[in-house]
Order: sequence, then C-alpha cells, then structure tokens
Amino acid sequence: MTQFSSISPIPGFRDWLTGEINIQKWQFERGAVSDHSKRDHAPQKVPSQKP
Repeated sequence: MTQFSSISPIPGFRDWLTGEINIQKWQFERGAVSDHSKRDHAPQKVPSQKP
C-alpha cells in the first residue's frame, strides 16, 4: 500500500486522507493533554471502525 496515493482513483483523495490523519493526530494529542490529569494507567482506546 506504499504507492496508493499515486494511483488514487478519487481526485483529492490524498488531500482528504492527509487532512483526516491530521485531524486524528490533533484530536489524539488534544485528548491526551486534556485527559492527563484524570487518566489512570491505561490510555483511552479509540473505538475501531472495523465492521
């Protein structure tokens, strides 16, 4: 899956995917910071999107 972006069938898909990844990272970092004071040993798990 290393070359998927160069053969992307959907125009703008790479930009969308990059944006989604950035949003996920931002939310994770923001959540990790805001949860830091009330978090116990285990980091919170994000529900997987697998069916």
